[in-house]
Amino acid sequence: MELVNLAAFAILLGLAAAVSCPGASQRPGFTLGWVLYADALSALVVLLSAFVSLVCSIYAVGYFRHEERSGVLQEAEEWAAGLPSISCASTTPLCPSWFSPMMLVALANNLGILWVAVEGTTLASVFLVNVLRTRNLS
Repeated sequence: MELVNLAAFAILLGLAAAVSCPGASQRPGFTLGWVLYADALSALVVLLSAFVSLVCSIYAVGYFRHEERSGVLQEAEEWAAGLPSISCASTTPLCPSWFSPMMLVALANNLGILWVAVEGTTLASVFLVNVLRTRNLS
């Protein structure tokens, strides 16, 4: 799953680079009806967000492997027994579920779509913050 996650973020970085390339379209921006719109600023935001997300996902592989080897994850699972918590294995699908609405925020062409995307980012963040629950961190 780590490899799939890294490959997905690398593909998204390539797509973001294609969107932000000045020669990608004849017009300064592109639209998809009333749903999406990309101008130069939103394309830059998408490109920078995709780059940061790829770098963070690369770092997360080593970070979570280190946490498993050092026993921090086992301590967190023992301490949080009976409490709702999320394992580190579930961060692989949670990271893209946080990244997707974040990209939609930058590309939204409708206030309703923008609001739904912001709320989606907030809901995904709630689950990602709850990954490590230990006595020191909770």
